[in-house]
Amino acid sequence: MIKNKKDLINFMSLFILYFIQAMPYGFQSRYLPLIMRKQGVSITSLGLFKLLLIPWVCKFLIAALVVDVYKTKRFWLLTSLIVLSIGSYLGVFFNDFFNIAILLLILNTASATQDICVDWFAMNALKKEDLGIGNTIQVGGFKLGTLFSGGFLVFLMDFITISETFMIIGTVYVISLLLLNLSFYNTEEEDDKKNLVKNDDENDKNLTIKQRFNLIHNSPGTYWICLFVLVYKLGEQSSLNLLPIYLLDRKIPSTTIGFWTGIIGQSLSILGSFLAGVILKKTNKK
Repeated sequence: MIKNKKDLINFMSLFILYFIQAMPYGFQSRYLPLIMRKQGVSITSLGLFKLLLIPWVCKFLIAALVVDVYKTKRFWLLTSLIVLSIGSYLGVFFNDFFNIAILLLILNTASATQDICVDWFAMNALKKEDLGIGNTIQVGGFKLGTLFSGGFLVFLMDFITISETFMIIGTVYVISLLLLNLSFYNTEEEDDKKNLVKNDDENDKNLTIKQRFNLIHNSPGTYWICLFVLVYKLGEQSSLNLLPIYLLDRKIPSTTIGFWTGIIGQSLSILGSFLAGVILKKTNKK
C-alpha cells in the first residue's frame, strides 16, 4: 500500500523503468517488421531479425560477468538509460536496415542490462507486503511501454518517418531519465540505501558462476516453470508476430493494424493481467 511520499516515488520510478524497458521490444517486434515488410523484406529475413533479441536470452551472463562484477547496479542502471537515450537519437540518422540492426542490438543489450538492475531496485525499494503491487506495476508498465512503441507508433506509421519515430523514443528516454534522477536518486533515506546497495553488490560479487547456476537448479519447480514458459511463449509470440504481417499482406492499412493488434490488443492484455492478479489474490486468501 502507498503509505507515504517515498512509497509513491518508488512505485512511480518502477513504472517509468518498466515502461521504457519495453520500448525497444515493442519497436522491434511490432513496428519494425511492418516497415520492413512494406519494403519487400521476406518473412524469413524478418525471422532472422529476432536474433537481435539475443541479449535478453543471455541476460544471466550479463548479470554474472558484468553487472555483478564491475561497478554497482545503480551505475549500470544509469549507464543503460544514457545508452538507450543516445542510441535512440542516433537512429534518427540511420536509413538502412543494417545500421538499424546494429543499433537495435546495442539497445537490446542496454535494455536487458536495465532489466537486471530494475529487478534489483524493486527488491530493495519495496517492502515485502508491497511486492504484489510491484509485480502489477511491472506487468502494467511493460505492457504500456509495448503499447506505446508497438501500438501507438504503428498507428502513426503512415504519418511520421522512422527517423521521427526514433526522435520520439529518444525524447521519452531523456524525459524518463530526468524524472528518475529527480525521484529515487534523491530520496530522504539515501544513506540507508547506499549501505544496502553496497552490501547487496558485495554479496553478488562473492558468488561464482557455478554457485549462481546451483541456486537456479536447486530452486523448487525451476524446470516445470521453464517448460511452461517455453510452451506459452512459443504460442504467444508466434501468433502476435505473424498476425500483423498477415494482415499487412492482406492489404489492411498500417493504421488499422496498429489500432487493433497494438492499442486494442495490448489494452486487453493489460486488462487480462489485472484480472489475473485479482483472481490470484482471492485464491491465495482461501
